[in-house]
Amino acid sequence: MFARIRVREVVNFLSRRIASIGQNASPSGFASLALKAPRPLAFLGAPYLDLTGYHRFLPDLLRRGVFGLPGDLLEIGAFLGVGTSKLAAVAARRGKTVFAVDVFDAAVDATSRSDGDTMAVLYSSTLQGWNQLQVYCWNTRRFHDRIVTLQADSKQVILPPGVRLCFGFVDGNHDPSYIRTDFDLVWSRLVPRGV
Repeated sequence: MFARIRVREVVNFLSRRIASIGQNASPSGFASLALKAPRPLAFLGAPYLDLTGYHRFLPDLLRRGVFGLPGDLLEIGAFLGVGTSKLAAVAARRGKTVFAVDVFDAAVDATSRSDGDTMAVLYSSTLQGWNQLQVYCWNTRRFHDRIVTLQADSKQVILPPGVRLCFGFVDGNHDPSYIRTDFDLVWSRLVPRGV
């Protein structure tokens, strides 16, 4: 299930490398193709990166039966939607919904990293000028029927009444006050044995 998504990550990485070579070679080279191309090629070179690495732990959660529990899935901090797509692939096979919460503004998280930069710098450098929400929508388009995207600050988001969760993943704003609020949101909706 995750092999197709992993292949797409590799293809995207290679296409971004090719595009950067084209940009360095001449302004009329390969890079300009994306500006004039039909919509699918317009996103050639768009960021497709899973900073979380869902493919590393989703198989274990599947073996443990976490997604067989009642409830839906919540992701706080969707960034580019690659991880969201991986969750949606799991949700689709089980008739579940993924609720994805993000402000879709790379400049918001001013939390310092160990290298001295902020998370905002990491996000902006990853986006390389792309609009975060547009890239997210492109990367999640195959699963639009399984994803409810909530463009909101996670401290203020309100999930629909009655939503219970078998899985919640918190990787939104890294400020301690957000981490606590996000944890409380997930914990309050988590079913027994949920993760």
